[in-house]
Amino acid sequence: MGRTHGTIELPFIKGHMGGNTILLLPGVEGEDSFLVKMALNLLEKKNLSCHQAGFLYPGSRGGTLKVRIVGYSTKWFISACGGLTQVLGLAFKEGLLDQVFGLSVFDKEEEFSLETEAGDVLIRVSENSQGGIRVLTDMTSFVRECHQKGMEPLSIDGQEAFRIGKFLVVNAGDMRRREQKGNFEQFDADALSTLKSLQQRFQKQCETSSCDFSLYDWSPYEEGCIRAVFPHGIESGHVEPACGTGTVAIGLALFASGQLVNHIREDTGTIELDLETGGGPGLSGDESTHLLMHVGNGSVNGALFSHSKVEILARGTVFVRGS
Repeated sequence: MGRTHGTIELPFIKGHMGGNTILLLPGVEGEDSFLVKMALNLLEKKNLSCHQAGFLYPGSRGGTLKVRIVGYSTKWFISACGGLTQVLGLAFKEGLLDQVFGLSVFDKEEEFSLETEAGDVLIRVSENSQGGIRVLTDMTSFVRECHQKGMEPLSIDGQEAFRIGKFLVVNAGDMRRREQKGNFEQFDADALSTLKSLQQRFQKQCETSSCDFSLYDWSPYEEGCIRAVFPHGIESGHVEPACGTGTVAIGLALFASGQLVNHIREDTGTIELDLETGGGPGLSGDESTHLLMHVGNGSVNGALFSHSKVEILARGTVFVRGS
């Protein structure tokens, strides 16, 4: 990282998890407002076109990293991002964090701890059965955040929903039964309008500015696995085909609503779910998220997830104006 005539030269890595696009940047010092402005400018479609950006710093302990994450829809720092951890894990395994950013702080070859605003996140990498790389993210710190922020069933003008921490979680099957307008499989104009209105009513009812939104159904015909999509920023066209925190929020909502009673393994106290995520903007896709939740004393107290398709898309250098 260097300066040239009032500009900052920044190396970057761009990747995605099931279409959730992530921008990795080296740690930059400066006021919060400056960092957010810089990140949002780079996230724009006309520039690097990503959903989240993460500034990476050496952690407070040996062998760890620290990240500060900016969300495109939130327009500010966010506490956690599952997609970022998946892309980061792949970049770590491929040696890109050292090559691009000079981050050679790691003391292990297959795992490291990431310090986030939600807490520490353990990221493990290994080979999958096809010879590719599997990244496993421990989302327990985000589960704790959801418990701390609270979880509750909601009725939004008659539409059943859940608030899971900062997330709005809605079953698209319930919306179809109520004959809400729109094709939620393909996200036509009526579906987008319906979801936009629902999100606005959620924000007003819960007195929040949160844009975090998980939409799911049981597939096909309310049985089998789960389909999911994450329309966080409908007004700006920000719909994520996959989302780690959003997947955890769905799992917590399903558990709280009693839909997973028969899914708990008695020998391990765990629940495993597969969700169709990625590959398109609606409730469809040929990619998947695997979620494992730990249950104890009647509640979920931990979660891990991985996605079937994580890729590095580009690496390069950008020049941005200094503070």
